[in-house]
Amino acid sequence: MGTGAIRYLSTPRPVRVICHADGIPRALIHSGGTRRVVLSVRDEWLIQDRWWTDQPVERHYFEVLVDPGRVVTVFHDLREDEWFEH
Repeated sequence: MGTGAIRYLSTPRPVRVICHADGIPRALIHSGGTRRVVLSVRDEWLIQDRWWTDQPVERHYFEVLVDPGRVVTVFHDLREDEWFEH
């Protein structure tokens, strides 16, 4: 494999997410207090994996467009009830 053939995902960072009543993100608030309004949800998907282990994964992912036009992927860890940004 040549250089750059493998792309690693960034480590998820905690983020505060304000949601509509249906659980869809409407704003992200980062650790420094920066608030980004969610302009639209471009995609969403569920991941349920490792259910056979002591550390199963249940995540609801959202790819959102935030002000000022940046695409961000966030997920809700359904087991821990915490939000993260990739």
